[in-house]
Amino acid sequence: MAIIREYKAKLEENGLMLLKESENYKTEDKRIRSTSDAARILLDVFELGKEAEENLLCICMNAQGQIIGAFRSCSGSATTSHFDVGGIAKKCLLLNAVSCIISHNHPGGTCYPSDADIDATKRVKEGLKLIGINLLDHIIIPSYSNN
Repeated sequence: MAIIREYKAKLEENGLMLLKESENYKTEDKRIRSTSDAARILLDVFELGKEAEENLLCICMNAQGQIIGAFRSCSGSATTSHFDVGGIAKKCLLLNAVSCIISHNHPGGTCYPSDADIDATKRVKEGLKLIGINLLDHIIIPSYSNN
């Protein structure tokens, strides 16, 4: 059994941002070898498919593909979320990520990316590339209501 740590950004008294553990999740394996491994973790561990509002989650990995931490970068309404490229980059750097996978949910059930999703993915990929972090994938998780 392995532990995946989720982090939240906090400000220190001097105004500097740091990441503090907010949640711990148990999983069988912390290594991501494929998109289906990542999707399983997003659904089973982080339960992203149960969110009622759009949430962006970033999973950070080391050079061996092991998860070293995760964070939620933003949340939005039932139909939109904002991708903060600078915030994603800062948090990836603080976790010493070599690569990452971003994911967000679509309340209502669609797993197809919008034009805004495609544009945001390109901006995040380009921004992370500038600082030496490889964006491996952007996975959209459909969320369904219990109705």
